[in-house]
Amino acid sequence: MHYNKVEELYVDFILDLIGPNQERENQRKINLSIVKDIITKTFEAKLPDFKTYIKAYGSYPIKTYLNNADIDITIFFESKKEQKVLIELPLDIINKAIIIIKEEFERYNKESAFELFNDIRIIMADISLLKCKIGSISLDISINNFSGLFKIVFINYIENQFQSQFNKKILFPDSPYVDNKINIFRRSLLLIKGWCLLEGNLMGSNIGLMASYTIEIL
Repeated sequence: MHYNKVEELYVDFILDLIGPNQERENQRKINLSIVKDIITKTFEAKLPDFKTYIKAYGSYPIKTYLNNADIDITIFFESKKEQKVLIELPLDIINKAIIIIKEEFERYNKESAFELFNDIRIIMADISLLKCKIGSISLDISINNFSGLFKIVFINYIENQFQSQFNKKILFPDSPYVDNKINIFRRSLLLIKGWCLLEGNLMGSNIGLMASYTIEIL
């Protein structure tokens, strides 16, 4: 398969505008590190018998996010005594954990020189969420959202199947895009999602349109 170098550079330029680049990656890593640190310390103090795991899911960990996309993270608890993750948690426990995080973010704001977290609110739905913003980046926090992690596993499986058809060859070894290892599958997802959002007006589950994951599956 041969690509015109000019076309390749143009695609790189578009991807850099709409998707991950080193600056966005660095900012998200910093924000995520702060959030993980706050949440881990909070639950270590309030739930000393449990170990806290914090995992990102959605488009962020697989690097198919658009530049204005939020970061989705979910929290799991492991019983230190039984050494196993609590797969099922009562809804009232989940809601209480969400409230604890909200209160901790608000306390962090009061004790800091500036407000790091903005627009903090709780959404009670099938999966209760804490939504907030860190700068211009939105953050969605859930508890025990295993389905979010399963979606990553599925996308990675499809990617591996696709990549095997190209003998796992990196098609764009000189690309400045992220870590120089992005492949044609993820590049295609980003371009399609970018068109659906910016040109096709098809994406945006918050306004009744298709969700990002729906487009990835299609």
